[in-house]
Amino acid sequence: VHISLPEKLTAQEKSASQHQQHVTGWQSIGLSCAVTWPLHLIFTDGAIEDYNKLFRFLLHVKRAARFLHGSWVILMDTAQPLKSMSPDQRLLWKLRAEMAFFVDNLQYYLQVDVLTVQYKQLTDRVEAEQSFEAIHLAHDTFLASLSSQCFLNSKPASHCLKEIFRMASILYDLLQRLSNWTDAEHKRLMELQKMFARQSGLLLKILSSVSNHRANPH
Repeated sequence: VHISLPEKLTAQEKSASQHQQHVTGWQSIGLSCAVTWPLHLIFTDGAIEDYNKLFRFLLHVKRAARFLHGSWVILMDTAQPLKSMSPDQRLLWKLRAEMAFFVDNLQYYLQVDVLTVQYKQLTDRVEAEQSFEAIHLAHDTFLASLSSQCFLNSKPASHCLKEIFRMASILYDLLQRLSNWTDAEHKRLMELQKMFARQSGLLLKILSSVSNHRANPH
């Protein structure tokens, strides 16, 4: 398995790109795998694409965490006593802490409650089954569960998460300008605070709605 950048977009990606300004390098990163017989019957092109969607999602989560860690390093390097901080400096500390709390908990959920659990269930079923069809079904169930629990099947939830990940990079960019702070950075910080509150609140409502629907399907 290796990481590769596709030389050209597929027809589906070209169609989707008409609604986007551009496709970034991070969105283009994927995994390619040389699958030998008879595993190609399980690891189909569709399954590989599902793995790529999961890979890109988890990569964005990790990238957001790295931006927030980098933001913490900058804040620590420029740390002052609380009484000496400006309102914007205090807000930067607060906003980074809120974003980090969100992303850290998301990473824990994905690693402990999703990936570890689903992988264990898959390996247990594969070891217990005798037929190829049963193993094929177990793998399909594994992939479907991962996609669902990583919010890839919910466009509203997925959009909220992408926006929050993007905000982590915006915060890091703002902090790199801390020594040359102007009115423009202040306005951008205020907008960023509102955006994060809006997107995190919306995501909570979406997930609560899904949870309530599952608990009371009728």
